[in-house]
Amino acid sequence: MAPKVSVVIPTVQGRESLLKRALQSVLNQTFQDFEIIIVGNPKEELIRETLKDDRIVILKEPNTNVSEARNIGMKHARGEYIAFLDDDDEWMKNKLEKQIKLIEKDKDTGLVYTYYWKVSPDGSILQEEQECNSGRVYEILIKNNFIGTSTVIIKREIPKEVGFFDESLTFAEDWDYWLRISQKYKVGCIPEALVKYYLPTNPRKKYEVYFRNFGNFVKKWWDVAPPQAKREFLLRWLWYGKKSGNISFVDYWVKKLLTLSRFSSNRIYSYLADMRDLL
Repeated sequence: MAPKVSVVIPTVQGRESLLKRALQSVLNQTFQDFEIIIVGNPKEELIRETLKDDRIVILKEPNTNVSEARNIGMKHARGEYIAFLDDDDEWMKNKLEKQIKLIEKDKDTGLVYTYYWKVSPDGSILQEEQECNSGRVYEILIKNNFIGTSTVIIKREIPKEVGFFDESLTFAEDWDYWLRISQKYKVGCIPEALVKYYLPTNPRKKYEVYFRNFGNFVKKWWDVAPPQAKREFLLRWLWYGKKSGNISFVDYWVKKLLTLSRFSSNRIYSYLADMRDLL
């Protein structure tokens, strides 16, 4: 008998302690009708205790990026719904129960997300205002990604209608996927933190990756994005540049003020291209 929910977890070797924590948070759910699909090449002896649960399967894929890994997991999923969990995140015990109740209320809702806690490396919770947007959210979502990957559950038929994660994107691939889903389906929101999102110990390195790869997402959506979204794209890119050290503090504020004050859409795109040439 097929499970109700398929939980897809991409991972790589060396993250077994994080993966074990993520797995345990799924096994602790109040809603227990699920399967767990791990995609990657973890050292199984380091997570042996959790692997005793026969609902867990590991698909050996050592050389995939995160989009490829999620897609492989989705293609093997047997559940009526698919939930995503990154190997360094953690679910609250009633997450799936609450999401299943909400997504089954409306046949046109294809995705449900929740709020999340941001956890710093020292274990403290960072307070951050989040957005709870429901219904047809595409026009809002294209201006800002307010959906955290590890909070998401989708209907199984979505890949047939929308396709899979874009494997050419190495950053913002989740935003791209939510946008494509929101063009066809309603989105539901639970304004409660049901996920712990753990911040990296070396954020500068991570923002370096963001800065260098965000342009591919921007190029994909630029022609259909409204002017305000284009401006937000550039402001976000500038922020990644500042956080990674690629843009100085002074240069960041000069470019930000120029963007906010007098950049037309065409000039923003030209400026965006100039920035890419510097990378």
